[in-house]
Amino acid sequence: MPSMPSIQPVEHWYAKLRETKHARNTWIEIIGWERNYDQDNKPVVYAWLNANPPVRSDKLSNVLSTHTIEEYERLTPDKLAKTTGFNKFVWGRTSQLMAKLTPLPQSTE
Repeated sequence: MPSMPSIQPVEHWYAKLRETKHARNTWIEIIGWERNYDQDNKPVVYAWLNANPPVRSDKLSNVLSTHTIEEYERLTPDKLAKTTGFNKFVWGRTSQLMAKLTPLPQSTE
């Protein structure tokens, strides 16, 4: 039987999103990594993306079908300042997203 998911908060991690229609890149902040198990009981790691409420990376297409995650990268403030073409992703109106977003699991500790 798999254990409960374990979520570790993080700083300075971003997911690079690619817009499917125009092939433009934007970045979204990652607020935590979740260690969990897939349907075959194999370990997996998901990124929790900074939305209101947060959305898990594997559920992004349910909320935002116009973008895909291209890569994850640690961008400290120094590195962020040197990242060419950095554009922060801006979510649409919160009320429109609320029904589609997966809530962040609560810790049982």
